[in-house]
Order: sequence, then structure tokens, then C-alpha cells
Amino acid sequence: MKTLVIGLALLTVQPGFAFTAAPAGAESMEKISKKLSKGLKEGSRLAVLEFPYTDGKSSQGPAVVQERLTTALAGNKKISLIERALLAKVMGELNLQASGAIDEDTAKKLGKLLGADAIVTGTLNDLKEGRTEINARVVDAGSARILTAASATVEKTWKDGGTGPVTGGPVDFGKKPLVQLAILLDTSGSMDGLINQARAQLWKIVNELVGAEKSGSSPMIEVALYEYGNSGLPQDKGYMRQILPFTRDMDKVAQELFALSTNGGDEYAGMAIKSAVKDLAWSKKDDVYKAIFIAGNEPFTQGPVDFREAAGLAKGKGIFVNTVFCGPRQQGIATRWQEGALLADGDFSNIDQSVANTYVAAPQDARIAELGASLGNTTVVRGVRGAARKAEQVSLESKMS
Repeated sequence: MKTLVIGLALLTVQPGFAFTAAPAGAESMEKISKKLSKGLKEGSRLAVLEFPYTDGKSSQGPAVVQERLTTALAGNKKISLIERALLAKVMGELNLQASGAIDEDTAKKLGKLLGADAIVTGTLNDLKEGRTEINARVVDAGSARILTAASATVEKTWKDGGTGPVTGGPVDFGKKPLVQLAILLDTSGSMDGLINQARAQLWKIVNELVGAEKSGSSPMIEVALYEYGNSGLPQDKGYMRQILPFTRDMDKVAQELFALSTNGGDEYAGMAIKSAVKDLAWSKKDDVYKAIFIAGNEPFTQGPVDFREAAGLAKGKGIFVNTVFCGPRQQGIATRWQEGALLADGDFSNIDQSVANTYVAAPQDARIAELGASLGNTTVVRGVRGAARKAEQVSLESKMS
């Protein structure tokens, strides 16, 4: 099989753009993709990489451009595209970062591991007056010879996230590793009967991270909480609200999470993700695990903010987006929940209420339950504040049981 490498640099998209019309720069991207596709044989398999800036600066552009080009190329039924999750895995295994240029040896490795006939890559270069230069080239993987090239200048509509490269080396973050999580829970009426399972699953994730270790040290956990899709919330705010900013008070997080109830409304997942990315005080450190966990059961495409733009915004800041669909797995895939996770290198999972849980009793279960119950009685209460916290704990445990 003859392997090709297509190098190119990109177009522009406005983060959070409502898709009532074609996105900014879409026409230019279509023209570039069509010109480059002319050099491909029918049935070619493509892997689309990110498009970094030539100076390596951090920006939303590389991820947004990658998604836009993927969308443009997907319109060509004569070619097929490699799944992004596989692409990210192979790039990680080869310890590669997108640079816009691929040498002969790297091209051969990527083509072989991905089973790709062509690899799409490139760079961005900002010009004056808000314009971005796009350069494109098709390079033969066997000889590294440029087969075809294309260029364009478009309006820059995305934002930059800093002056340093997106991917840097590990940074020392004091003595304790930091984990930042944003929990986004759908509290619309359609979540009746599902909300308890959803928040129990989200709380389980938080507890697993609390008990994790990195380099022999337990992490410092910060959790933020949002609800969306509740008709009792202002329409102009997208039926959503930030309940808690980042906090290390896990008792407070649990108290607010398990107090949520459902109430009609429209579910705007894209808007919720964008709000969490823009409004929370995310760390700028490279060695911080930053993630959004969003749970719901309606199509991921609803609302004025396109979920692909929101995912690109998150990825530009190094934030993983993990999606939890409350319903059958195939339905979650069909309604784009899996795609939402893949766009920001996150994981997709589902909670299917129709599937019965299997429980096998063990001889020690009764004793463990007894010890767990007695442990709560060992709390020593001091003062009015202590008594109030004890009452909150008892109330919370009753809601969680």
C-alpha cells in the first residue's frame, strides 16, 4: 500500500457559534479540502491531525481546525476517516506532537500503525489585522516529496489561550498533584427516574479520584458543580447555573449534588460545557488533570452553542470532556454523546436503567455494612458549627442510601 502524507494549515471558526448558518471560513475549508482530495485515490483512508501554530503558541485554533477539516473531508464519500481516539492513541505511543511537518520515517510509522493511506497535518500562521495564513501540501510518505500544495488567507475568529506551546514538559506542582473536575448534571424533567443513578455515578468518580495516588502522593481535589436543563432557571442563561465554583469541600459538593431535583426545561450540553470552560478558574499548570464530566439523556446537539465548538474550546485549554449518557449505549452514540467525548479526548459511558444489575452476596457483606454504620457514630461533635455539620452529614447519608 502506498502511504501519503497530506500537510496543511487551517481555517477559522468562532467558538460557541450557533449553527444557524455555515461556520465562518467553512467555504475556504471546503475549497482546500477539495483541492487536496484530488490527489487521493478512491477508497483512501485519512487520519486528520491537529494544526499547530508555527511558533507553537497555545490556541483553540489547532483543535477547532482539526474538527473543521474532518467535517469538510467527511463530505467526500470516496474517502474514509480514521477515528480520532485511535489517532490520539498512536500519536501518544509514538510520543509525537503535531508540528505541521512530518519526516519520512514518521510518516511511514503513522501510516503503518493507523492503516492510513494519507495523513492530514499542517500549520497556522497569524498575519496582521486579524488574518490567518493557511498553507497546505501533500507529501509522499515513501519519498517525502511534495505532490501538491494549496494556500489561503482567512479571517481569524478563534482565541489564543496563551503564549506558550500547547504541549509542554511536566511542571512541578508542589508536593501534591492537583485534580480539577467540573460536574455538569442534566436536571430536566426527562431525567426523572435517572437522576439518582447519574449523580451516584458522578459521585463514585469523584471518590475514586480522591483515593487515587500520583508518585506516592494523594491528589488535591477541586470540584465545581453545574446543573442544566431546569426550566426553573432563567431562559436567557440557557436554563443552567453554576451551583459551586471550584471547591475542596467535598461535603459541600455532595450536599449540593444530592439535593438537585428535576424540573422540565431544554438541555443545552454545548452551552453548559462552554460556560464551565470559560467561567471556572482552571489551572494553567501542565501537570494538572482537568476534566469535565457531563451527564444527561437528550441529544448532545441541542442549544445555541454547537458542542463541537465547546469541545474544541475545552481541548484548547487541556480539559478532557467525559460524557455519561443516561440510556442505551447505541442511543447515546446516535445522539452524539460519544462524539462529544472523542472531540476533547475524553471517555464516553452510559447508564442503562433497563439493564438489571447483578449482585452476588458475599459472607463478609453484613459485617462490612455493620462496621460502616458504626463508623459514622465515632464522630466527635464540638460546638454549634460541629453539631450543624453532623446534622448535614446524617441528612446527606439518608439521601445517598
